Amino acid sequence: MTEELLEKFDFLNQLDKDERRQLLSSAMYREVPAGTIMINEKMTCIGVTFVLSGEFKVYKVSESGREIALYSVHSGETCVMTISCLLGFNQSLSPVSAVAVQDSRIAVIPADKFKYIYAASPYVQQFVFKNISEKFYNIIDLVERLTFKSVTERLREYLIENTGSGRKPLYSTHAQLAAKLGTSREVVTRRLHELVLEGMIRTQRGKIVVIDPAVSNK
Repeated sequence: MTEELLEKFDFLNQLDKDERRQLLSSAMYREVPAGTIMINEKMTCIGVTFVLSGEFKVYKVSESGREIALYSVHSGETCVMTISCLLGFNQSLSPVSAVAVQDSRIAVIPADKFKYIYAASPYVQQFVFKNISEKFYNIIDLVERLTFKSVTERLREYLIENTGSGRKPLYSTHAQLAAKLGTSREVVTRRLHELVLEGMIRTQRGKIVVIDPAVSNK
């Protein structure tokens, strides 16, 4: 998988030979089945995960057990929360949880090796800053939607976006939608029922079909 790591993370090819050799020789490769919890908020950050293929959901769980999805990590990306945890002062426990949404392949760079190369290489620093910037704006967008838009508005937008305006069905449980939208399963169930009555969607078990996207603008 070394060639795939170099292909998906092009900045590694810009490292000098010794830095690249150290990083590649320390990489641990894993196949991660969908549904695998990679890390939770009680675990220590032991390394930086580079996603070669698949997708991970990074989320936060409240004391009451309610979950909210923060952002996704795809092929060619890494979890910036983990990096922040590793590079922060007196921070060892992960501030978030992460689960594999799809069957995935990853490379894990041990914390000590990543810290050493990060301190020495501007290319690694640029990659980290770019990822942090992208996810930072994702979280700002999430906060804006949670603060300024109703659950119904967020649900309508999510359904339109994730069904291609009705061109394909959305396979999701009410609990999964609730985590995406930052609300409870019961609220999502009520709002979906309202959209069914309005004629925007049709629902089946674990499946939602958008019938009339224009309803979202009424």
